[in-house]
Amino acid sequence: MAIIRQKRKDRFSIINNKIIEDKQISFKARGLLIYMLSKPDDWKFYPDELAKHSDKDGVKAINTALQEMESVGYLVRKRKRDNKGHFKGIDYLLYETPQVNPDSQNRNAGKRNADLRNSENGTLPNTDFKPNTDIPNTELDDDDKVTSSAEQKKLIEEDPFTLADQANINVNSELNKPIFVDYIQKLGNSVVCWAIHKTNENASHPNWQYLLTVMKNLETNHVKTIEQAEKLSEQYKQERAKKKQQVSSNYRKRPPIREKMPEWSKKDQKELNRKASPEDIAKLKARIANRKKVSN
Repeated sequence: MAIIRQKRKDRFSIINNKIIEDKQISFKARGLLIYMLSKPDDWKFYPDELAKHSDKDGVKAINTALQEMESVGYLVRKRKRDNKGHFKGIDYLLYETPQVNPDSQNRNAGKRNADLRNSENGTLPNTDFKPNTDIPNTELDDDDKVTSSAEQKKLIEEDPFTLADQANINVNSELNKPIFVDYIQKLGNSVVCWAIHKTNENASHPNWQYLLTVMKNLETNHVKTIEQAEKLSEQYKQERAKKKQQVSSNYRKRPPIREKMPEWSKKDQKELNRKASPEDIAKLKARIANRKKVSN
């Protein structure tokens, strides 16, 4: 039985045929890779968001396909750090061609990365035009790379388990893992990753209990997106600043404590430095002797 391909009428994308024919990854992984490469440069992806665009595959299937891409070199890990060198998580850079040496490719990988959330991705360019049928050969040699997409780089948000492991938070214990998986299902991958980042930033020693408190707080406040989480975090920050200001203001309003000064402080310096007379010394000795008798 032959399958006959019909003429193309809708919008299309130019994809390197080597991806389509790459036997190192499954057809599922190839299809997902082609879908992701069809988006504009620096488009940011999330596994749970990708799953929403398929009625057949869930987050688990998406993550499996992404792992295939990483094993071959289409995905390259990039560790993120803040200005102080602290670990801030992991991004995955998506390439159109497998990277043989990811470490050497990673040095300049972040130059074109835009700080975009998936909900903030811009409008897709218009590709609603018919292809040029005068091009007989679509096979691309190594030297004939398409400049607009040959070095395409996409960002894929880190997996919660991987991120927690990088932050040294134990989420894989027999007790913690079911709870962690439950929160991933309730909040989504991106929000749980946000919670891990906050735990890593704010806790002096990031741990499971701190992360659990953050996730419980997000669930209580019905947080479903990173934008909502950031808004809630900013709200708490403002409330803490307001309380701190009130405490400081109340402290300044306290009346000064006025105590009665002792008699000796009222004497002038000459009188204080005056040598004691024999009579004064005798009186002092008598007082001391009297105190000893009372104590005995």
